[in-house]
Amino acid sequence: MSQRERVNAPSGLQVKSELVMRQNHRACEKLFVEYAVQAAAVIDLAAFDE
Repeated sequence: MSQRERVNAPSGLQVKSELVMRQNHRACEKLFVEYAVQAAAVIDLAAFDE
């Protein structure tokens, strides 16, 4: 069993975990916001074109 498949379990038990959080999409197609952080930065790309 690889390190990725191990889940913390009491008394040395090993359990396979098949859970993943993959999000397949093209770059700039979607926005994922992590709400655990204090604030998200918003960048105006039009300001860089000048």
